[in-house]
Amino acid sequence: MWDQIRANQRRSRFLLFLMFLLWLGVGASFGVVLLPENQETGILGGMAIGLFLFLVQYFVYASTPETVVLSGWDAKEVSREELPQLHNVVEEMTIAAGLKKPPRVYLIYEDAPNAFAFGQDEDRACVAVTSGLLDMLNRSELQGVIAHEIGHIRNRDIKFMTLAAVMLGTIVVLSDLAIRILYYGGGRSRRRSSSQGEGQAQAIIFLVALIFIILSPLVAQLLYFASSRRREYLADASGAMFTRYPEGLASALEKIAYAPIKMTTVNRATAPMFIVNPLKATGGASLFSTHPPVEKRIAILRSMAGAGLVDYAKAAEKVLGTNILPLSAVNEASVPLRTEPTSEADVTDALTPKDVLRTRSGYKMLTCDCGLTMKVPPTLGLQTVPCPRCGASLTVPAGEAAVAVASGLVGGGTLGSHSQSEHADKSPTPETEDAETLAKLNNPNKPDSLVLNVARKPRRWQTIECGYCQQPIQLSPAFSAKWIRCPRCGVKLIFPESAPQPAKAP
Repeated sequence: MWDQIRANQRRSRFLLFLMFLLWLGVGASFGVVLLPENQETGILGGMAIGLFLFLVQYFVYASTPETVVLSGWDAKEVSREELPQLHNVVEEMTIAAGLKKPPRVYLIYEDAPNAFAFGQDEDRACVAVTSGLLDMLNRSELQGVIAHEIGHIRNRDIKFMTLAAVMLGTIVVLSDLAIRILYYGGGRSRRRSSSQGEGQAQAIIFLVALIFIILSPLVAQLLYFASSRRREYLADASGAMFTRYPEGLASALEKIAYAPIKMTTVNRATAPMFIVNPLKATGGASLFSTHPPVEKRIAILRSMAGAGLVDYAKAAEKVLGTNILPLSAVNEASVPLRTEPTSEADVTDALTPKDVLRTRSGYKMLTCDCGLTMKVPPTLGLQTVPCPRCGASLTVPAGEAAVAVASGLVGGGTLGSHSQSEHADKSPTPETEDAETLAKLNNPNKPDSLVLNVARKPRRWQTIECGYCQQPIQLSPAFSAKWIRCPRCGVKLIFPESAPQPAKAP
């Protein structure tokens, strides 16, 4: 395993050296465009400006990588209390990979399934998953995805990709600045000096610099993408080895690649970070591909006879006809596959991914004893709310208690209990009802339940009336229960299609 990591590191250093030369060339070309009449000074000045931009970008990324990487998404760091099963999977794969501590976990509010890892090193690594990924995958598939991303962390890919991304960003910024200078006057200054009879050498240098500025971002992207493609194969091999169940990762790649929902916020700079390229999930390989063809990756994983690197190398040679991981460099023995899981339950937590983000925004998640879950906005300003299904009074927790209640950390019996004391709280009073109505509502012989004389109209707003106290009740399009309790008199109102039918006479 370490032989492969060292081989990747050697290739990474070579690619970084090429990008460094490209970066120097762009800086020098920027100086030529900036000072066409004094090209020697311009070359040194341009390289100095390039070094300054690189150091600034690297310092910002190194100090707060999550702020830079996740700035374009609605992303939040989630705790174990919010998504315990996701954290369990991350910790399992951390132990399997032999890392010192698990990475921090971020949730991106994005319906498209995907994931990536980022950070400076193992101690400051992060894993980000989309809410769509948790909604779509079962536990074995989630294990495969997390194992793949932790494979990137263990193989030290995240540090290299950080350097490569910062270099690419510096090259693009210098190239863009040079083109703007040419457009807004730099080129005209150079053409006037040329018309005054300066040597052809300066004209040739200026032309070479111009070509270099135009082509350098494209060449830098090709180097960046090439470095990403090679690493995906080793991360897939690592994921299969950590889980000992390659089918889980293969099935996850298939679901992610062919998902009908596409990511709304992504660009070419962040695309190589994802487990599947969100800009081009499927299709053949090319120089501009950030990842190997997902069809080939799936075929390799499903051709593995075991879960070790040697098994992945043999499967890759069979599928691709070439040695992605040379057998001579793989010293580990074959690892037996894990038994196929007997249960493939979906990834379910006390809070769903969307509920986690609502909770972070101040929403309170209340679950009544009747099974209805309510999402109370922070601007409501009430201490108690009635359950629209059964009429029970639910206490709205404040602050941190909201997360604890929604996560099941605090007993929910007092929130949705249909006790006599709760219904007494909303009993009518003389100040709100006349004596005759008050006597009717407090009548101990009032019926426990009544069958409504109107049918439920599904998927639309509907106003019904209590058959005992004539209290109007409004139902939302999402209401789908078979009965509802009147909030005024407490009588259970049953829809006619759900009422028990009388037995037929023999």
